Amino acid sequence: MVLAEMASPADIIDARLLLEPGIAAAAAEKASDGDLARLREYAERTLRATDWQMYEVADNAFHTGIARSTGNPLAIAFLGVLSAVRSRVRWQREHDLTFRRDRGKEYTEQQGRMHAAILDAMEARDPERAYRAMDAHLRAVREVMVVD
Repeated sequence: MVLAEMASPADIIDARLLLEPGIAAAAAEKASDGDLARLREYAERTLRATDWQMYEVADNAFHTGIARSTGNPLAIAFLGVLSAVRSRVRWQREHDLTFRRDRGKEYTEQQGRMHAAILDAMEARDPERAYRAMDAHLRAVREVMVVD
């Protein structure tokens, strides 16, 4: 995928900031109880991750699961493209460095609290709060990752 080779980690997180808060807001209105239960399981998997690869798989499932819960095929497709780009070497290398630098468990706990805030907003059916929680989460990821 040529796009993946052109996109820097900063490009990826900036694109996610443009899309994912709105997707989280839509999911707060449209997610089924089953969707929310699956998202809770994905979030719990991120907390159990013992290495960056396990974390990345669970984190990707969480974020793409939010898009799927909107039922919007374009939101799902956009997150699919971002997911494919995230799987490329440059993002993975930076995420691995961040995971190791932030001592794995501390990183997963911080991100887990943010995932919980997103889920809490979705379960409360509060799209504005879901938007803000996702925005805060992605900005925190951008801040700790070595993206420039």
